[in-house]
Amino acid sequence: MGVINVKVGTRSYQLACEEGQEKKLMLTAEDLDKRVDNLSRQMRTGNESLLLVMSSLMLLEEFNEYKNKYEISKDFSKAQKDEEVTEVLNTISSYLETLIEKIEKN
Repeated sequence: MGVINVKVGTRSYQLACEEGQEKKLMLTAEDLDKRVDNLSRQMRTGNESLLLVMSSLMLLEEFNEYKNKYEISKDFSKAQKDEEVTEVLNTISSYLETLIEKIEKN
């Protein structure tokens, strides 16, 4: 199992991930950090818990829009769609569980 250090907002987190997934997780954390930073400027707040929750909700909204578009696509069989959507949902679920744990600790 790999372990990486990521920065989101002003805080650093040590996260575990599957071997070979370190770069993907690092890029995802960088994307989240940018989203939190942009939202912080828009909302003019330094409340990181609020920023993380708002960013998570915005990501879920984006995901749901993508999922709705994806579900009506005729390029993939239903089995492929179900499998890929399940994988994405599991990834998001895992990410949100980790995020909630971090927020609750603070």
